[in-house]
Amino acid sequence: MKRAVIIMIILLAPSVVLADFSIKLENTFDKKMYYLLYWVDHPYNWHGPANMAGGEIEGLQSIEIPIKYDSGNYYVIWRDTAQWQNKIQFSVESDVRHITINPEKFNL
Repeated sequence: MKRAVIIMIILLAPSVVLADFSIKLENTFDKKMYYLLYWVDHPYNWHGPANMAGGEIEGLQSIEIPIKYDSGNYYVIWRDTAQWQNKIQFSVESDVRHITINPEKFNL
C-alpha cells in the first residue's frame, strides 16, 4: 500500500506542479464586454491556439476563472457589442501565481 501511494505521488506530481497560475478578468468599462482566452504554445495535437475560456462580463465587473493554467504564451481578445476589439498577448513564467487582465483602448 505504501509503495502504491508513493507511485501515485510520483505520477501525479507533474500535473499539480504544471498548473500554476490563475486568471482574473476585469471589465473596466461601463458596458458589457466579451472575452476569449487562447493558449498559444499548448501541447495538444492541433494547429493554432487552443481556446481555453470565453464569456461575457458586465460593465465594471470582474470574474475569477476557476481553473489553474500552465505557464506559457496566451492572449485574450476583448470585444464589445460594437466593432471595437482588443487583443492582449502575455507570457507567463513558472514563478507567476495570479494575473489580472483588463481591456485597454488605445488612440493611435
